[in-house]
Amino acid sequence: DQMTAIYNNNSSDGLSEDHIGKCLKIKIINSCPDIDNNIRDLEEREVCAVCLDAMCQENNNTGILECKHDYHSDCIRKWLRLKNFCPMCKSVAFN
Repeated sequence: DQMTAIYNNNSSDGLSEDHIGKCLKIKIINSCPDIDNNIRDLEEREVCAVCLDAMCQENNNTGILECKHDYHSDCIRKWLRLKNFCPMCKSVAFN
């Protein structure tokens, strides 16, 4: 099936740290907006699809792939060393 093909194709091979460093766009997060801790806000918070923690964490940089999905920089670096595709949309992360 299509999902098996995605996981088994050449794009699933991991990338070197050097290649990741050259291609990954980094957005520096210095501070986060104050968010009320009510149910609605908790449901609306953006999370990193790799670790499932809140994206907005002070001093935690964001790594942005070519498909425009973003993750914690450290999380997506670890992912890309194993698989060269976006965890969310499965498009090739970097050529």
